[in-house]
Amino acid sequence: MMGIYKITDINTNNFYIGSSIDIYSRWKRHLSQLKNNNHSNYFLQKIFNSYGEKCFSFEIVELCDNLKEREQYYLDILNPDLNINKNSCGGDMISNHPLKKKIKEKHLINTRKAASSKSLKQKRSVNAKALYPNGPMCNKKHSEKTKNEMSKKRGTKIKIDDRVFNSLRKAAEFYKTNHHTIMYRALSPDYKNYFLL
Repeated sequence: MMGIYKITDINTNNFYIGSSIDIYSRWKRHLSQLKNNNHSNYFLQKIFNSYGEKCFSFEIVELCDNLKEREQYYLDILNPDLNINKNSCGGDMISNHPLKKKIKEKHLINTRKAASSKSLKQKRSVNAKALYPNGPMCNKKHSEKTKNEMSKKRGTKIKIDDRVFNSLRKAAEFYKTNHHTIMYRALSPDYKNYFLL
């Protein structure tokens, strides 16, 4: 069933308006995220943590197929207290979230952990071998000399203070940060000691 739904906190009558192409599956997903304490809606999670599932009532407001328009209509006329975003945006729970900064930091930390984990590197290696079993680098590794030459060819050279790096990644490794930060600083007028070469 496709349409608009409402989740109400029965203690306060505050409510949340949402839309879905499969309303009942969406309600199950809400519950699953709430039970695992990882729901992106801060308000719903806080209520659930305090009172549990029984404090919520779930109802279908309207069955329709023009979801975005109808959801925006109900957001405008009902002004729900538990929606973080008052625009029909297809699930953007971050833009107006009261803990936006912390959420972004947590995501960044988790992404870095995942990217540097040995299991992910092994998984990528296994997948590459499966996709390209007869590839030129299958079961081979580049020498340090070759890696340095490749880095020189593809890297963006940067000068920080009096030190020149062949790539943003090398500079990032030296300063124990990531290459995006190095690029940001190089392009920012606030960092006068960073020069792209």
